[in-house]
Amino acid sequence: SDRVVGADDMLPREDTDGEGGAATVDDLTNLTHLHEAAILDSLSERFTRDVIYTATGPVLIAVNPFQRLPLYDEAAIDSYHQQGLLRAAGIGGGSLA
Repeated sequence: SDRVVGADDMLPREDTDGEGGAATVDDLTNLTHLHEAAILDSLSERFTRDVIYTATGPVLIAVNPFQRLPLYDEAAIDSYHQQGLLRAAGIGGGSLA
């Protein structure tokens, strides 16, 4: 059966674009209404805009875009790949950047 949701059951939604759109803050701790629905709504909106990285305080959330995005050039990809191979071989432990 269908459930009717009353106004008292609804959580407030962020409106950072001034047009009733979802929040697209870079850091989720900047959301005015910090609850599960607001977090998921913001992540979903950022995902549709191909913004896959979102901070939440000191934690970085990465959403899998299920496609290749032009975020890294070949040199950066090769660097990360090489560092990964070195770490897997037990050689080096420096930063990836």
